[in-house]
Amino acid sequence: MAITEGNVRLRKLIDHVMEDGIITHAEYESIMRLVHDDLHIDNQEKAMIRELQKMIETKMIQLKG
Repeated sequence: MAITEGNVRLRKLIDHVMEDGIITHAEYESIMRLVHDDLHIDNQEKAMIRELQKMIETKMIQLKG
């Protein structure tokens, strides 16, 4: 499967959040909007979102206002 431009942007956003260790509601909404922009969530996007969700759940990344 080819890596799309959207997947590259998504990876960059998630990497930025991982570096900060904090995600704001606005950043989270931006990530979700990017994922849903093309009306199709591919396997790469699913994996990245799963990774992000797990880090939020385990408090590796803190969700802030």
